[in-house]
Amino acid sequence: MKIIAPWRGLLLLGLVLLPGIAGAACETTRDSSGAYFATCRFRTNEKPPRVDELEVRFLRDTPRFILKLPDVTPFKYKYFVNGNSVDVNVDVRNQGDANTRETSVVVTLQVWDPSRSTQYGTDIEVTAIVPVIAPGAEARVFLTTVFLPNTVEDFDIVAAGFVDPPMTGQPAFGGLYESDETNNAKMHACRVFGEDPVLIPTPPPVCN
Repeated sequence: MKIIAPWRGLLLLGLVLLPGIAGAACETTRDSSGAYFATCRFRTNEKPPRVDELEVRFLRDTPRFILKLPDVTPFKYKYFVNGNSVDVNVDVRNQGDANTRETSVVVTLQVWDPSRSTQYGTDIEVTAIVPVIAPGAEARVFLTTVFLPNTVEDFDIVAAGFVDPPMTGQPAFGGLYESDETNNAKMHACRVFGEDPVLIPTPPPVCN
């Protein structure tokens, strides 16, 4: 059954999301108690689009609605050590209820010499593409290969990254509409142990 969504819900949706939305195809259902619910799929016309379509569930005679949105978060960093080279990846998870769009992840990597408490070299800044991720799924994104000075000493790798980074003029939002805009960043430190490991003070976990 096709209906026009309740005007109060549409007004509130417009105030929250701000960009223009086009017409909606809606399906109405009725539960065992006789209450009506409408699930509507709105086409967006903002440029560039942050989503192609918004799925909204309206609750009868209330100003509340439920949005089905993606929620990307950098779940963990993954390292593959081969001699003095380390491939660095990040696993990005979609914890939301809708597919993501293609977006990006920006990461700054540092290599530290724990025996001297000094940084080796300069910051390594990486930007990589994050593909479309289905709800509840993950995508492993290759970032770069880090080369350590040698395999004899210990070295720490420190990663700080942001998925779907904020856009110019929008300090709190990236290119995606998300159900949670506060869980897009992650910092992690790990150690590549050499032949004579430094164990005091307690080292970070092994890079793996």
